[in-house]
Amino acid sequence: MTRYIKHTYPLLLVFMTIVFHGCVDDGLGFSDNFRDGETTVSLEASFSPFSEGDLTRASGTDGKILDKLNDLCILVYDKDGILLKDRDGKEYINEINLNDYTVADVERDDTNASNGASAETTTKSVNGISLTLPFGEYYIVAVANIKGGTMEFLQNNKTYCNTLDGLRGMKMEWDSSDIANNGEMLGYFASENADPPRSSSSFQKVQINRPGIKLRAWLRRCASKITIDFDGSGLRENIYVYIKEARIYDITKNCTLGFGAASSNNENETDYNNSAKKKEDLLENESNNQSISYLTDKENPDTESKNIEYISWPCITKGDPYLNGQENFHNEDANALYFYENMQGDLPEGESKIPHFDINTGSVAGADIKKDGKEFGTYIEVVAHYKSNDNSNIADYDIKYRFMIGKDVTVNCDAERNYHYKLTLRLRGNGNDYDWHIDYNEEPGFDVPNPWYVSYLYNHDAPLPFKYIPPEGYEVTGMKAEITENPWYPTGLGVEDLNDSKKPLTSTTPSGDNPDPYKDPDNRDPGNGFLSLRQTDKIVITDIDASGNTFPGYNKGAHNINNQYYTGANGGMALDRRIYMEDKIIKDDAQGEIDKFSYKKDGEKYSFSIPLFTRAKIMVKQTGYSGNNPFVGYQRVARVKITATIRKIGGTETLTKDADINVVQVRRVVNPKGVYRKNGNFAPFHVRMMYLSSDEADAKFEIIKSRGPWKAEIIGDANFITLDGKQTTSGSTGSDIDFNIRFNRMSTGNKNAVVRIKYHNYTCTHLIFVRQGYAPQDIAYEGKQYPLVGEGENAIPTTTSTTTKWNTFNMISKNLMASDPRDEGSLFKFGNSEDPIDAINNAYSHGGVEFYTTPTDNEFIDQTPEEFQITDENGNFKSTKKTWSGIKSNDNGFDRDGLTDETTKTATVRDFEQLYLSDHVQFGYGVLYADGATETQSDINMAYGWYRRDTSPEANEKGMRGVFAYYWNRDKPTDSYNGRNIFFPIGRSGFGHRKQGYYISVWGTKNYLEDEKNINKGILRYASTSFEPKSSLFSKDAPLFVSLYRKTGAVYWARNKVKPGEFLQWNATTDTNDGAIAYALDFNYFTFDVNVLYYANTGGGQDACFVRTVTRSGND
Repeated sequence: MTRYIKHTYPLLLVFMTIVFHGCVDDGLGFSDNFRDGETTVSLEASFSPFSEGDLTRASGTDGKILDKLNDLCILVYDKDGILLKDRDGKEYINEINLNDYTVADVERDDTNASNGASAETTTKSVNGISLTLPFGEYYIVAVANIKGGTMEFLQNNKTYCNTLDGLRGMKMEWDSSDIANNGEMLGYFASENADPPRSSSSFQKVQINRPGIKLRAWLRRCASKITIDFDGSGLRENIYVYIKEARIYDITKNCTLGFGAASSNNENETDYNNSAKKKEDLLENESNNQSISYLTDKENPDTESKNIEYISWPCITKGDPYLNGQENFHNEDANALYFYENMQGDLPEGESKIPHFDINTGSVAGADIKKDGKEFGTYIEVVAHYKSNDNSNIADYDIKYRFMIGKDVTVNCDAERNYHYKLTLRLRGNGNDYDWHIDYNEEPGFDVPNPWYVSYLYNHDAPLPFKYIPPEGYEVTGMKAEITENPWYPTGLGVEDLNDSKKPLTSTTPSGDNPDPYKDPDNRDPGNGFLSLRQTDKIVITDIDASGNTFPGYNKGAHNINNQYYTGANGGMALDRRIYMEDKIIKDDAQGEIDKFSYKKDGEKYSFSIPLFTRAKIMVKQTGYSGNNPFVGYQRVARVKITATIRKIGGTETLTKDADINVVQVRRVVNPKGVYRKNGNFAPFHVRMMYLSSDEADAKFEIIKSRGPWKAEIIGDANFITLDGKQTTSGSTGSDIDFNIRFNRMSTGNKNAVVRIKYHNYTCTHLIFVRQGYAPQDIAYEGKQYPLVGEGENAIPTTTSTTTKWNTFNMISKNLMASDPRDEGSLFKFGNSEDPIDAINNAYSHGGVEFYTTPTDNEFIDQTPEEFQITDENGNFKSTKKTWSGIKSNDNGFDRDGLTDETTKTATVRDFEQLYLSDHVQFGYGVLYADGATETQSDINMAYGWYRRDTSPEANEKGMRGVFAYYWNRDKPTDSYNGRNIFFPIGRSGFGHRKQGYYISVWGTKNYLEDEKNINKGILRYASTSFEPKSSLFSKDAPLFVSLYRKTGAVYWARNKVKPGEFLQWNATTDTNDGAIAYALDFNYFTFDVNVLYYANTGGGQDACFVRTVTRSGND
């Protein structure tokens, strides 16, 4: 059998036109302070009834029951979505008395429908309504047909309708006793040529700045209807299907009055489309008595028994394939089943709707099967009786056919508002053979999801799907996209919060530096932004200076390097614009497989999927610009303009049509980022993927609700963990990203995997690194090659370094390694293993709280370290504390053997280079939970504050921030090394470094290292820079570094110093002095950067840093 679903909208459209004329004496005045000038608004309000038809049913709800306009109210909101007030300062709702106006029927065609296929033939129009508005920018909204009176309802709920968001979110209640009471409608005014609204539409502001502006409004009902037809022309002989009735199940109890995309680009703010999330959101089926009965007195061809109930039901056979002899039951006044919007989204990737029927023997078991796995979806059930007299298939039983309402017949389960769904049950073969077909026309214009989300990570893609349908009689000849806004800075965070509030740059800053680096036009060049239309072919732009110790980018035109690369001015392909079709010819200029776009042509309609990319990890290293979003609490929002070129078929003149899309780079997600277990510990971990809503000290982590479906899958070794007992787990639109990692009890030895979560309609990616077993391990099977040393005949041949086998823990003392991967260990001065500064010192403390707390400004500036607690060889406190100056460094570095264990060595610069310079080794940044932790923590202190001396009951539930180095070869997804990872903590304070000196800058003085300029030696701070921003460096090209001193990160010592020319990325043309001596590895948690650190940045070895060891045999 075949079910045929055809849906066209609108179920009801209210068409309204506003014409703004010159000023008049009467009308309403408003108190808002817009610029001078006002104009009278003249409105035409229209809606369309169902089309004419002549069809009868034995019983059911009239198909035209919701075609009336009972009342109408107009609300005007300012540009911020606040309801305007009248002259008396009261929020104003304009009720339209329809008795004062002429209501006329006006003919409409398909172009007046949201999808170009109107289910109605006329539009009722109301003319002559007027009000006066000051010039300004507004949201203008119309509301109609609320039960009990729209005006009374809005007045009684003014707390909600005082804001546009509140109005859109108001809940309507389904009335089962009178279907006519479920005709609530809402719509917004837009330009006369604007496309009709869709479920993906954002409410549009209109600018009132001159007389004569024409606006149009489309109102959409909260409800939809479905009609059902039957076709048995494909049945075999001797098959009889008796149809009794059709019913609708699992209607939502309530529905949002508004619809469409959220007002903001906040990825955790859901849209206003209605969706059942739990069983309690659905109407009890016992209280829903809607049905369409097909009982009739028509003579039935089967006369075996007049005492059998189904014999009185109309029968479908091959010779009489239509009920009551009628082929079309979809006319406008045909009896229908009504329901509120219930947007359940698509089925999980790889799944599809399957036809369902249920016989009285119970061949279909369970609601999950009959509902396609969409527990809260709205579905149709047709009750019938099946009888076969075929010799090869004798059968006689009751049967039910079920269909999950959606906008296609394969994966979609959106029972969208304002639709007339036309469902045809087409029976074939023996009566249980069927397939699906969908057919509906679409409104001319763009259908684009807005906003569209991209990952917070660099070099990630998020294909943007959109459709364009030209007006009737036109053809598409061209399609292109352009990035019109591309910020490096976060959305929603003021300049004053980004800048250094203590030492702001002013006009008196010397050297003519710009007083505000954030407003400098060079810094706002689009080449510094995060978005690209092509895949970036580099991790680091201008990477020849990856290990340089100088800052060649500052004030020396680094923004030009970025822009040239971005716009293609350097000879490459432009990243900010791309042509997909020109003169009807599809452009094939992809640089690689992932760079390709796809399209489909259906008549004159085009569907495109164009790739969007986040950019390189580092865009000129010395500037800090990055394709990563470094801001934990804030998004970044770019804008992409898509332009279609069209022309009349057979003509030559072309027109262009545009659509603007906000592309949101989501907040950086750090919690959780890793889950570790020692061998023998199989405790599961409850993942609740969370984000910070701001970077304030008292902010809490909040769980992420996915804007579209999400899924989690295992990559790497998938044999030692499951996700909710499976290899993959998933969730629906609007659901929490919430699942459990379970460890296989058969697992032994080191195991590594990565849980990859794709969320927001699979466009954004978050990785969780999982490991069981803490034995030393390498994360790459091939060492990094080193260049030739020397020249000519004396050159030493190129060698390949052996791979580095990393130990899992930081060092606590010379002979003691930590036992928990979250343990930051101790801080050491270079070469001094005898005086480890215990971790108890390494946290800012307020009110006696020893664990993670954000430091105050004074602690960054005026902290005067006292004596430090030193750790002995057993990890206990030494009896004598030491001052900072009493702890010495040793230029010879750490002992070659490091610990008493001869195979354990302090990591070298070459070991570090095996991480940050090796192919396929990448880095992730976030919170690790380990043994004793069972779930993601929402409190910052719990998420960040693990400490080995913590004796509180919840101590091991805490996490630790840090950096994961991991191996991933995207070209070899089955590579056995994929997913291997190690973790480097940055400390519970977030500052894994103590600075030798706090340097007060003196304008005009180049020497900042004089003793009299040194105060507060040993301050706990990640950054090596001084407190005051170096305006000569930061005023151009590097605004991310203005407040670098506040940012988080850690530094790890190498075993010994490495001179220029002895490490991979040394630049011999510029780095020839002692300042180029490599000492350490620098983890910048803020900018996602990893790099070698030098003499000039470590106080000449006088700073205190962490130490990590490796396992290596012999004297290497």
